[in-house]
Amino acid sequence: MCLCLVYTTAHGQSVWTIDSSTVNFHIKNAGITVTGNFSGLRSEIKFNPKKLKKSSIVASVDTRTVDTGIRIRDKHLIKQEYFHTDVHPSISMKSQSFRKTGQNQFQGIFIISIKGISDTISFPFIFTSDGKYGT
Repeated sequence: MCLCLVYTTAHGQSVWTIDSSTVNFHIKNAGITVTGNFSGLRSEIKFNPKKLKKSSIVASVDTRTVDTGIRIRDKHLIKQEYFHTDVHPSISMKSQSFRKTGQNQFQGIFIISIKGISDTISFPFIFTSDGKYGT
């Protein structure tokens, strides 16, 4: 996932608004690697590298926007067997905690929900900012 962010403050909290984003995926299905993306990322990002305990990220993406570059596959993915978009229209994630692992490097713990099933995931990310824009 790549995000370009614009900084604002609200009630003393660092709030970031997504200016542009990319949500890509790579999966192996029946021995074949499939790549694709989702569009329409929605989020509430309150992230301050100096105040990690007060930071939070909540994000979701519309599962109906899945795009693998093969329309017939995309139509299959939105059906009940995979994303079941009529019942589960989004994939969502909510941060649980953050820790700094290096200069501009962080580890995030998130609860991710896909098709009504939630699980805890952890992944590293890099955050840089010039005070107004962040990536």
